[in-house]
Amino acid sequence: MATQLKDIPPEQIQSNPENPRMYFRESGLNKLAESIEESGGVLVPVYVYPDPDGDAGQYILVDGERRWRTALRLGLESVPALVRDGPPDPAENIVEMFNIHKVREDWEDMPTARALQEVIDRKGTEDPDELKQLTGLSKEQISRYRLILELPKGQQKLIEENKVPMNFFVELDRNVIKPLGRSRHVLAKEFTPAKLRKSFLSKRDTGALKDLIDLRKVKPIIDRAARDAGGPDEPSDLDPFLRQLFTESTATVDEIYDASVAFAVESDKLAEQAQQLPRAFAQLLGRAGNEEEREKILGQLRSTRDALSALLAEHE
Repeated sequence: MATQLKDIPPEQIQSNPENPRMYFRESGLNKLAESIEESGGVLVPVYVYPDPDGDAGQYILVDGERRWRTALRLGLESVPALVRDGPPDPAENIVEMFNIHKVREDWEDMPTARALQEVIDRKGTEDPDELKQLTGLSKEQISRYRLILELPKGQQKLIEENKVPMNFFVELDRNVIKPLGRSRHVLAKEFTPAKLRKSFLSKRDTGALKDLIDLRKVKPIIDRAARDAGGPDEPSDLDPFLRQLFTESTATVDEIYDASVAFAVESDKLAEQAQQLPRAFAQLLGRAGNEEEREKILGQLRSTRDALSALLAEHE
């Protein structure tokens, strides 16, 4: 597609209706305005095509909406523009916009998710490998964006307006919603994904959830409940702790974790490390290059043995 460079009054350019970015931060626009004023105008051309339904001299943006909006705000007489011969093919338009932004400046999370959905719809594929090739996103990123596309519009708006990070919903899904659905069927029927999101958003608002990493402590409670119960449909003594966590907005993950599984989890971890210790010493002995190195490792092994024996004698 041939292009030519022109200076175009910003009033003759229209926003691209397919731009997935709907929310433009005032602070970012102000910073861009300062940069444009200091530079004496827009330096990086916007990318446009003639409006097929408009009058002569009217254009539609493909890329550069922030620069165009700022030029309007500053009252600039013209902006440099690369003009295509015609509109992009509908099936390729969103892919072209996607890759322009991935190379130059990433969209934020919700605009990227919307762009991904457009790629899926227009290309007719949900295959992660194909989407990775088309968008340049990793499979992990694709999974995250598809997750937030399933959220209610109100929660998407929280992400859009930077009130709640996307990772809140990702961590919640991985460590609470999906494990509960797999391992605690009765609780999962009572606490649907919508209820769990509402519950943990409330905790975030009250300060009971201070760090997203805390959500990773919920999965061990769910997993141990299922293991102790013998299956996902059987009751567990840990179920009341989970119910308390899900229903009390001030109950913190740390409190419930410490009261329910902290001792058992740490005990299991220590036992696993102890089982690995002989193997680790054996590997070191096998790698010893001379008698001096071998004796050093044997000395450490004897010291470990003596310390463990003394501890056992003290508590038996």
